[in-house]
Amino acid sequence: MISKTKFTASFLILLFLVKSTILALERRTEQFPKDFGYVFLPIPYSLPGAGSGFGLLGGFNNIPFGSTETTTDLFLVGISGDISGVIAGFTDIPIWPETLLLDYFTLNFNKGSFRTYRNRKMDSDPDDYLVSELSDTSLIGGRIILTLFDRMFEIFTIQYDIKNTLSAIRDNEGELLYETDQKFDFTSKSYGSQIDWTDDRIDPLKGARLIYTYADSPSASTDSPDYFVQTYNFTGYIPVGISTLAVNWFRAVATVRKEGNTDLTYLISKEKLQ
Repeated sequence: MISKTKFTASFLILLFLVKSTILALERRTEQFPKDFGYVFLPIPYSLPGAGSGFGLLGGFNNIPFGSTETTTDLFLVGISGDISGVIAGFTDIPIWPETLLLDYFTLNFNKGSFRTYRNRKMDSDPDDYLVSELSDTSLIGGRIILTLFDRMFEIFTIQYDIKNTLSAIRDNEGELLYETDQKFDFTSKSYGSQIDWTDDRIDPLKGARLIYTYADSPSASTDSPDYFVQTYNFTGYIPVGISTLAVNWFRAVATVRKEGNTDLTYLISKEKLQ
């Protein structure tokens, strides 16, 4: 009981200090605009290793529901050609207007690829990696944001459920090492907070912003790694005449609880036995 009381008191004191600090700088514009707008853009593409095709982007800002204005935004991206798929999402859905917001995101593509580095240290070889090719990828998830003091202080949590089918593994020169049809899925979770001590969240002219995130990646199998990543992103905005100078500092720290198995020969032989 005493520990809970201490925690509650500490939280209230911290909240008071944060409020006193951030309200010392006033916002110069409305942080929850509700003016409706939209945009459509063509997306022709030609990417090495991916092919070519055409896509269309559509975005709608502050979608009204009848006569009720909201902060809800919608974006859609459709792509066809050698790579085809759809990306869609809603942002700033007001669960509790101007306090609790929800983002929703979904993605489906017929193919893709990503690099896996054998060593991620500062002195590692940037060419020491493998390329994993995917025959299809789907993702669904979202973010919940608790925002206070005119969006100057926020706490958020993000979760994505991802499903992939691994079709091939290649070396860094594109040579085929192994073909497969292995399906796997996993869940990505992260948590964070943001202090936005600026005169405007979207277009800051002065102030500072600090974003902290914690992303946990527990082991999904006996061969996969178990680790978490913490990131710190600080940006200062300094007025210089009619312009603004932005200075950014970023730090990411990965803590490995258990190393994964990177022996490709062993992993291939194990997959063949399954």
